[in-house]
Amino acid sequence: MDQNTLIAISTAVWAASTCIYTWFTWWLIWESRKMRKLQEMPQVDIFIQPAEDWWNKIQLIIRNNGNSGARNIRLSIDEDINMFGKDSDRTVWNTGYFKNGNSFLAPQTQRETLFTYMTENYQEKIKRKIKISATYETFQGETITSDFNIDLSEFENTLLASEPPAWQIAKSLKKIEWDIAHIASGWSKIHVITQTKKEKREEDEEHYHQYQEAQEKTEK
Repeated sequence: MDQNTLIAISTAVWAASTCIYTWFTWWLIWESRKMRKLQEMPQVDIFIQPAEDWWNKIQLIIRNNGNSGARNIRLSIDEDINMFGKDSDRTVWNTGYFKNGNSFLAPQTQRETLFTYMTENYQEKIKRKIKISATYETFQGETITSDFNIDLSEFENTLLASEPPAWQIAKSLKKIEWDIAHIASGWSKIHVITQTKKEKREEDEEHYHQYQEAQEKTEK
């Protein structure tokens, strides 16, 4: 192989290496811009979860998991659902964010709104699978639309049929207040035991023996 051939091969290898390096550098720049853009984009997520004060109350959560604010959020639902009973005219579609939208949602924040009560039409609602669409804008004016599948059957056999815990606590406090009022007025009396367990047991046994003796005398 002569010198000219070696030079030609070296030149070709150098040119190919330069092309690969140039392409790789461009690809890194493009990926960097893409990642930076994604980091500056809002990301609206929608899901449902039981309310903390009562599991039978299902809340709709609208959360911005992105690093930029989401503007002019509009929600739509493919199949409306009644928030209360069948006789109520309040449905998801004509209330809250579905009706009025949301002008701005800051990054890493969320909004909550009532979705439905499972105490009404439970057997019908627990089978519902609904798609909710969220359309919103970035600060650069780009419009984003995302779809979310809402499956109420996820909560089957996990919801509580009892009263909300807050109501139960309120009732218990009301009863305590009522008992204290009775004691303060003299209507009820507090029984205070100032004996040891052994002394109380011996006293109870003595009373029991006295009761038995009285019964025997009565029978005679």
